[in-house]
Amino acid sequence: MPTIFDPSNSPNKHHPTPSSVYLSPIPDLKKVEVHIIIGCSDSRDLSRAFNQSCEALIMEELEQGKLVELHRESAAGTFITPDIVESIRNTINDRIQAHQVHIKAGLPIELFVHVMAHGNVRLRDCVSANPALNGTIHAVEMVPNSPTNCGMMHAEDVAEELELQLLTEQPTLNMLNIGGKPETKQIKTESDIKYFMERVYKQHSLIAAGWVKSIVDLRRHACEQKLVLRDALNQDASLRNIRINITAGVQNYEDHFYYRVDSNFHLGPTFVDRIYKRMKSGPIPDAAQQVCKQKPMIGLFHHSGISNARATAIALHSKTSFQAGQVFSIGSSMIGDISRPFGAYQVVGYYYGVKHLNLDQWVVMGRDELETERIMMRIHNDPLIGYITERFNVRLLPMPSKGMNNQELRQFNLADC
Repeated sequence: MPTIFDPSNSPNKHHPTPSSVYLSPIPDLKKVEVHIIIGCSDSRDLSRAFNQSCEALIMEELEQGKLVELHRESAAGTFITPDIVESIRNTINDRIQAHQVHIKAGLPIELFVHVMAHGNVRLRDCVSANPALNGTIHAVEMVPNSPTNCGMMHAEDVAEELELQLLTEQPTLNMLNIGGKPETKQIKTESDIKYFMERVYKQHSLIAAGWVKSIVDLRRHACEQKLVLRDALNQDASLRNIRINITAGVQNYEDHFYYRVDSNFHLGPTFVDRIYKRMKSGPIPDAAQQVCKQKPMIGLFHHSGISNARATAIALHSKTSFQAGQVFSIGSSMIGDISRPFGAYQVVGYYYGVKHLNLDQWVVMGRDELETERIMMRIHNDPLIGYITERFNVRLLPMPSKGMNNQELRQFNLADC
């Protein structure tokens, strides 16, 4: 198989990253698909079985003349916030530029974004009698109070806890005034918090902890976030001539299935749907880790274009093979942008990971040393992320994805996607 990407930019030569350099077109290639998964930070959200199924399908598709790329955004609760929209837009534009040689050759390029919530949902009994319901929100029901339901069903509680800590300790926070005169703000009152959140994070709230919203129903949440994303992309002039398919669904850690709820019947099963179908047909080596209460070993900040970032992080950090439940992650294609604050749900997710999951070590992974350094700067400069890092003595471990070569990665059986 020809080497078509610069392998120094990716842990696996078959999978490009957003910095990949295309040296030549692939012989006999007929089609390109780019898939962007918007998943949760939850350490159980990605399993070894998923990676292995993904890798096998990518190779099968390539043998049939189709190149498939998979990118993963990780944000607590899978909320489509402005920072996530910007990251998706950045990835789409980057991949179109990277595939210019294939576009010039007239090859079709399909773009997919998959909004993937997670929790314990199941098919309703009536679906067997009415299969037309499959793929709709009415086909599934949520099991309440399940331990595998998304933790961001309590997002407002976590945000309120963070606010209470700020009001109790009354820290002086920087205002992230890049390039201007340094400004700080001491947090003493609720009014201080509201002013601070509006000024720095552009979050307008009339009530305490109102700058985030808790998920009420996981099925509706996935559909609502799909609509938010569609509306944002439709309003973007730079994407007006690009067809972008969006799906929405709920991943169930307990039965290892992905329940589509978007009613996009014209799309049929996508590459991501086929990954889950393949998973169901074989053994799930880390099934137990996906259903138990999450106790991750490390946290991870990473660029979303790094192939299999969680597995690479655990290999670099602990020299062990990847499985579900090990890595709690925050990933974005804009994660190295030092001029912008982190998103509200990234802040809440980080606080939850540090405070409630006892994550005092976080791997920081860019595609190279310079990007890793920029991510480190952003973490320290962000007022709330920086405060949490210092307050809980979090150790940040810079580990560029180039830090381990392909031969070393294979020692840990990393199935890349």
